[in-house]
Amino acid sequence: MTTPTFETEHAPRLGIRAEALINEAFLRVIQTGSRAQIVVMTLPPDATMGTQHLPDTDRVFVVAEGLGEARVGELEFGIQPGDLVFVHAGTPHEIVNRAVAPLRLVTVLAPPAYPAGVVLETREAAQAGVAAPAARAS
Repeated sequence: MTTPTFETEHAPRLGIRAEALINEAFLRVIQTGSRAQIVVMTLPPDATMGTQHLPDTDRVFVVAEGLGEARVGELEFGIQPGDLVFVHAGTPHEIVNRAVAPLRLVTVLAPPAYPAGVVLETREAAQAGVAAPAARAS
């Protein structure tokens, strides 16, 4: 297996699960196209991404590692590796890590919701709109 890199802004094929497993940032944009975007997220133990409401963006979460809880509209259910959660545009949603290990997610947003290449190290930085320069793996 090759080591993934974060230099993927134009790559047609990604080792996305590997990208999710090495990501330590709250949110890291991996790929952005004109109509969709791929993001990896890591929630530390007992953390939440906070309730989000993207009025014009559909969102798909895929659990790469860890256990958690999803809230989509009025529904609430457990999630585990391999699970997919689809969120229709305009639906309030939240992912919560209820475990003692990080919860690692791959997210697809259509259309894109974040600037290309953005890295938000923490949930607090995301709420404040503070992005770090895109990190590159060596």
